[in-house]
Amino acid sequence: MNRIVGLVDMNSFYSSVFQAEHPELQGKEVIVTGDPEQRTGIVLASSYPAKARGLKTGMPIWEAEKLCPDGIFMKPDFPLFFDYSSRILKIARDFTDQCESFSVDEFFILISNITHLWGSPIEITMKLKVRIRDEVGVLCSVGIGPNKLISKMASGLQKPDGMVWIKDTAEYKKIFFDKPVRKLFGIGPRYEKHLRYFNVHTIGDLANFPIEILKRRWGINGEQTWYCANGIDNSPVTPGSLDVY
Repeated sequence: MNRIVGLVDMNSFYSSVFQAEHPELQGKEVIVTGDPEQRTGIVLASSYPAKARGLKTGMPIWEAEKLCPDGIFMKPDFPLFFDYSSRILKIARDFTDQCESFSVDEFFILISNITHLWGSPIEITMKLKVRIRDEVGVLCSVGIGPNKLISKMASGLQKPDGMVWIKDTAEYKKIFFDKPVRKLFGIGPRYEKHLRYFNVHTIGDLANFPIEILKRRWGINGEQTWYCANGIDNSPVTPGSLDVY
């Protein structure tokens, strides 16, 4: 079987953790913010009812208060977040030790090696999602793909509580080539601005742009960006990073 990788992304993780700890917060506008005195006075995470009012990660607190005057504003509890992250990763390890922590609320899991034990990729993913929901109390979205890059891109297509399987690079291209280049993992606003100078506006534009020019302009980063635009990623799932938290 060809390699199949999943990216499990906890939905609105910080606010979801507080809602799991305090069930009375379910369905409320829960907003987790930094500390203005530490010059981190921005929204770090918000529940979906708050997002429905227009809240976005990185928004200043004053703007969030205008959009959600009745919102419940909370300071982050990083030890609690790391504890939840560890509990979720332990559930994943019940399926396989081939897991790689990507951040406190995301991890990769190698699926193709365990289909003979746990069923199809969809069945495995559903079992994992249900256990995380029932045992930890948070929802997650999962992207499934032939590599880590495509699974990461797929994970953002259906939120919250979604699941998308992109089976090959041809399907990836069909879904993503018309999307703005900013939607490609790793492309920030500055990079997007530079690419616009080369008349690169979509992921497809970047995928079809001469790789030699990208290499001359940005070196190995330019080359890697071209491979990502084309859905090419040979990086392994690295289990050792599972124990970061």
